[in-house]
Amino acid sequence: MKSTMNRCLIVDDQEQNLYLLEALLKGSGYEVETAANGLEALEKARRNPPDILITDILMPVMDGFTLCREWRRDEGLKKIPFLFYTATYTDPKDEAFALGLGADRFLVKPLDPERLLKEIASFLEKKESGSQPSAAEGEALLPESDYLKEYNEVLVRKLEAKMIRLEEANRSLEGEIRERRLVEGNLRVSEARYRDMFTNAVEGIYRCTREGRFLFVNPSFARMYGYETPREMVDGVLATDRQVYCMLEDRDRIRVELEERGMVRDVEVRHRRKDGAPFWVSLTARVVRDDEGGMLSYEGRVIDITDRKRAEEKIREGMERLEQALRGVIQVLVRVVEQRDPYTAGHQQRVADLAAAIAGEMGLDAEEMEGLLMAGMVHDVGKMSIPAEILSKPARLNDMEMLMIREHPETAVRILREIPFPWEISRTVLEHHERMDGSGYPRGLKGGEILLSSRILAVADTVESMASHRPYRPALGVEAALAEILESRGIRFDADVVDACIRLFRERGYRLQETY
Repeated sequence: MKSTMNRCLIVDDQEQNLYLLEALLKGSGYEVETAANGLEALEKARRNPPDILITDILMPVMDGFTLCREWRRDEGLKKIPFLFYTATYTDPKDEAFALGLGADRFLVKPLDPERLLKEIASFLEKKESGSQPSAAEGEALLPESDYLKEYNEVLVRKLEAKMIRLEEANRSLEGEIRERRLVEGNLRVSEARYRDMFTNAVEGIYRCTREGRFLFVNPSFARMYGYETPREMVDGVLATDRQVYCMLEDRDRIRVELEERGMVRDVEVRHRRKDGAPFWVSLTARVVRDDEGGMLSYEGRVIDITDRKRAEEKIREGMERLEQALRGVIQVLVRVVEQRDPYTAGHQQRVADLAAAIAGEMGLDAEEMEGLLMAGMVHDVGKMSIPAEILSKPARLNDMEMLMIREHPETAVRILREIPFPWEISRTVLEHHERMDGSGYPRGLKGGEILLSSRILAVADTVESMASHRPYRPALGVEAALAEILESRGIRFDADVVDACIRLFRERGYRLQETY
């Protein structure tokens, strides 16, 4: 029985190139076999044909061009996709020769990993569906004489190019040569550092049985869990539920999802290291099945996200402290206003609650409802600048007193603008006495010029004010207040906001609280 993974045979005489490409392909779910030259690749492919072959060109024993010709001659291999991936042969004539030999694609290094993976996946999908035959099908191979002629031309062209470069290098001044050597030395140091960083940053890759025994882990995976070598981890971990997962429920949940869906992606879960220390990982895994669909094992990759989770927790804690501080500031402002205007004690809180309820009835999200709650609690904070005798005057206000009252939204903005609210609190408060027909204050805004949050606050403020006692009149009651906003629906007040408010009281049973 074999795995459902596609098998890639990669050929390159440079060990580092093989390692990097192998790590990329394995990390993307492919089974990988490697060879150091064309002859070795040919022998391995004949024993166990791959699903696709990716090869360099310039190699000892047998180069890529010769491998391609032999590949297309072989009845058992010629239909398998053949991709060149080279950094040495980059001339368009080299590509034409390669495609003439029967290669399916000619890719030049370096290539973005995502594009390379897409190229490979594309050929495999077409191969499996039979929608696109290999380049060799239906085409006769080059006659031996033509092949040798073009092959020699490629080699001569490459040799001539190297000779030209050598002559140019020889004509360079000694100082330039020293500089080149210095640069090359720096590049080697940089490449060594890069390889080291790459090795340490490679995602952990594993395969395990359904019962929780590891069959294979790569070095990065072993290091991540505190083991010195992959062998130590494979031999030392007898059951992942007890030695890897912090919570048995997490293991069970992931296993159920794996067996129902065949894979899980980017699941964040707490694991434990060899010494028992917990840490966070992001896990992606899939089920490996045999040809009959039977489950063979699980395989996947993990990324250590402990630092990210810690940072997120610190941000969350910071936001909670900030929110607590903001609420403390708001409560202070509310108490100051109520001390100066005892007749309206609880008014701001009742308006805030009603505004948030209207927002919820209109389908606004929790964040917007929270913003309206905050705005409602401070919407009259500007009244701190108005003399207490005016606020508590038991008669109608004269024109001068009314002018002072109408300044309270702008005064509120001057007080609130220094507080770092995460919502548009200042503007909402500034516009809560504006009206849809432009008859409001302080700026006479109309319709869409007024924030939705301000339109909601305007209705809530009107309803609460009319329903409650005021120094200059007794409470008019909720029904009178609802009749008032209905009469001005679509004129002074937003129609949708009015409708939501009416539904709250008449259908949802909403009630204004008596005191706070």
